[in-house]
Amino acid sequence: MKHIMSRKETSMLKSTETPVKFAGDRKVTNHATQKGELGTAATVNDKNSFGLSASRCTNRTPFCDSCYAASTERQWNTVFEALEHNWRAIEPHLDDKIALYKLLAVGVEESIAQKVKRNVPVDKWQFRWFWDGDIPSQAFAEAMDMIAIAYPDVKFWVYTRCFQYVPTLTAENLAVYMSTDMWNWEWAVQVRSENPHVMFAFNGKDWAETQAVAELCGEPRGLKCPEQVGRIDLVEWSEETTKAGKYVGEGACARCDYCTVGKGNVRFAINPK
Repeated sequence: MKHIMSRKETSMLKSTETPVKFAGDRKVTNHATQKGELGTAATVNDKNSFGLSASRCTNRTPFCDSCYAASTERQWNTVFEALEHNWRAIEPHLDDKIALYKLLAVGVEESIAQKVKRNVPVDKWQFRWFWDGDIPSQAFAEAMDMIAIAYPDVKFWVYTRCFQYVPTLTAENLAVYMSTDMWNWEWAVQVRSENPHVMFAFNGKDWAETQAVAELCGEPRGLKCPEQVGRIDLVEWSEETTKAGKYVGEGACARCDYCTVGKGNVRFAINPK
């Protein structure tokens, strides 16, 4: 049965559990404001994603040596600490889907409230699982699916290398992409044959390699990420401004909406030029 937590329940959870820290991802945001000179720097005004440290990832392949999120952690210790805080919050509950659901639903509730406050249309409500890190347990995957069912107006999506959890992620508003490269493509093909609802995110050092991985899988190669090829800016600024005179913008993923609804296979390259 669908259950959206009441404000009383949310308040109680905040006072009794270690809260997780949700992130404001520029690419995912529906509402960013100008930070400094107009460009890619932005203040993100909605918490729209969840992550764990890349050091907690399982099912890594040699491709992961070039992980952009891990690089961000190394560059900004505050990011690493926030992600490790999330690990400490969820670790006691890794086998308890109900406890995980309650912890994570608080953040989704807050994300929705922020979007409502800024008059974001319902059809633009989006949330990304694991901007960094990956699914840590079967119970966590079950909690993700439960949350998607509980919040049908939100478009959730995830890129994962934890293919063992893919059969659990079946909610209609949860788009699942298997991050597939030269080292794990055979497993991905096997999982896809049994779970036709999932899609491939082909990874490579360049576009030629992403196409080669797609060919190995016998799959349509899919769309090159529009932000990576420059078709969409990381943040698209509008003519709207805040009372303080700062421009308002929207992230690339929020504008593109390809992965958020699982339109098809997609490709990402380390060197996209």
